[in-house]
Amino acid sequence: MRHRPSRNGFTLVEVLVAFAIAALGLAALMQVFGTGLRSAAVSSAFARAAMLAESELAAVGVATPLIPGEYIDSTEDGFRRHLSIAPYEEAGLQSDVQIYRVQVVVSWGERDDGDARAVSLQTLRLVRAD
Repeated sequence: MRHRPSRNGFTLVEVLVAFAIAALGLAALMQVFGTGLRSAAVSSAFARAAMLAESELAAVGVATPLIPGEYIDSTEDGFRRHLSIAPYEEAGLQSDVQIYRVQVVVSWGERDDGDARAVSLQTLRLVRAD
């Protein structure tokens, strides 16, 4: 009787194939995780920009005088605010109030194409004509 050696282990080729499959799976997971983090950061920046724009609109006529013009400033965390106040003139509109169009654009960051991301809000404000 001859005894044959048992082949209970893995061959080198099997181990290499298993490592290659694991590496591909981990690479895909890392890409998904990275995309999720970038999306969360962009979402956070959009929320901050929208809050700044809403705050700026709320301040017009209270803390910021309702005077036609362009006002530009920036925050410490890299957001740029552009406030525009202009008389609103609709054809045929007769009223005893003055109407102003107020627009706020909050922008931040530079993308690869050179454009910055931005949030733009606008509203109308009424002032009693004297």
